[in-house]
Amino acid sequence: MHIYFLQHSPLFGPARMADWLTGMGHSYNHCRLDEGELPPPLANCDALVLLDALQPPDATLLKRERKLVDRALKSNKPVLGIGFGAGLIAEALGAIVSPAVQPEIGWQPLT
Repeated sequence: MHIYFLQHSPLFGPARMADWLTGMGHSYNHCRLDEGELPPPLANCDALVLLDALQPPDATLLKRERKLVDRALKSNKPVLGIGFGAGLIAEALGAIVSPAVQPEIGWQPLT
C-alpha cells in the first residue's frame, strides 16, 4: 500500500507513522503544502493522511486539498486526519467545524 501524507507545517511531519508504515512493508510520500507544493493526483496513492497545521494553507492550495479529500472519500480510499486534517475530513462529510471553547492539547480522557 502506498500512503500520501499532506503536510501543513514543518513541525507536524509523518514522524513515527512513517517508521511504522515502512516497518509494515508499505511505502509513502509526503506533500509539503506549507512550502507551496500542490496536492498529488489521487491515483498516486492508496490512502491519504492529512496532518495537523499551525495555520491553514493559502486559499488556492486549501481549495485543491478539499477537492482531493472529496474525491478520496467518494472513491472509498482510506483517509485519516490529525488535528487540522481531521477538521477537513469532517467538513467534507458535512460537519460544522469550529474552534473549541478551550484548547485540547496533549492527551485527553475520552468517554
